[in-house]
Amino acid sequence: MEELDADGTPLKSFNGQTAAADIVQFVPFNQFKSEPHLLAKETLRELPGQLMNWMNKANITPNIPQ
Repeated sequence: MEELDADGTPLKSFNGQTAAADIVQFVPFNQFKSEPHLLAKETLRELPGQLMNWMNKANITPNIPQ
């Protein structure tokens, strides 16, 4: 499963194409099962960066916080 979570190197298909984005986050459930708030935190940890990468590729500027 760690090979599918392309944190270290980009994921490539069988024909050599590089994946546009890493959208997989594996979390060792047994490590966090007794603390659901930490499980949620670890599961969502990469989401802000993934969203910003997508926005940058789509030339979308985030709104200024009010």
